[in-house]
Amino acid sequence: MVEALAAGLARGPEFREWLGARVRFCSSLVDRITTGMPAPDVRAALEQRLGYTDALLTVAEPHALWAIEADPAELRAAFAIDVLPESVIFAPDIGFYRNRKLRLLNGAHTATARSRSSRVCGRCAKPPSIPAWARTSVTSCSRRSCPRRTCPPTRHSASRPA
Repeated sequence: MVEALAAGLARGPEFREWLGARVRFCSSLVDRITTGMPAPDVRAALEQRLGYTDALLTVAEPHALWAIEADPAELRAAFAIDVLPESVIFAPDIGFYRNRKLRLLNGAHTATARSRSSRVCGRCAKPPSIPAWARTSVTSCSRRSCPRRTCPPTRHSASRPA
């Protein structure tokens, strides 16, 4: 898309050469649910703790996923991001992480939410209240979506039921 737009520019060939030499376009996957603004009393307490008013203050789940598809060594050299190693995943193929997100996070969340009457899915998804069928489903999906058919503990332990 960027190259197609560059082709229409007066300096398109020069710009396209610069793009090829200086810019890398990587596929990425981000997952973080934000539920909206906190209740007024919670918002007031948070703003008092922060020491300022934030018109865009929102609540987010503790889970976060950011996967970037590229050669890990090359990307780390070009994109020296200051995060914990497990905070961002650099991988030559992020298909596994996309499938795991869709199957485990979205699928299990939807299935569990529909099976429970609780308004807060986080409460109903915590063991021991999570249904046995959901735990089995999550475990088998994790094994099927893993390219090696095993779950390395460093990356997939969060998908294993307690």
